[in-house]
Amino acid sequence: MKAEELRVGNYVKNQDGTLTGTPIGKPVKLTLDDFDKWLGFYVPISLTKEWLVKLGFIHMYGVYYSYHGLEFNLEDGYIDNGHSIINLKLPVKFVHQLQNIIWALTGKELTI
Repeated sequence: MKAEELRVGNYVKNQDGTLTGTPIGKPVKLTLDDFDKWLGFYVPISLTKEWLVKLGFIHMYGVYYSYHGLEFNLEDGYIDNGHSIINLKLPVKFVHQLQNIIWALTGKELTI
């Protein structure tokens, strides 16, 4: 995970629970202070069906999920906005990647 992939508000996991007071492995929402002091201690959160539901996605069928009018095939990296299909040309593997895509397309922040 590279710093340039992250925005304030992205969810990551910490490797050492003492950094934020959360238990080891629990999700952490990045703050501006985290970038300067602790970035090397965070790891990305794998995108799972459970995380999609936490973030407000609705399972449609198979690998397809819906969020505010967008249909995602997260396995292949395709997004259908009802007018055209966007090929991300990469699978979305981590929560922070999905957060960034949603922010870029809708201006909405995914939260749990």
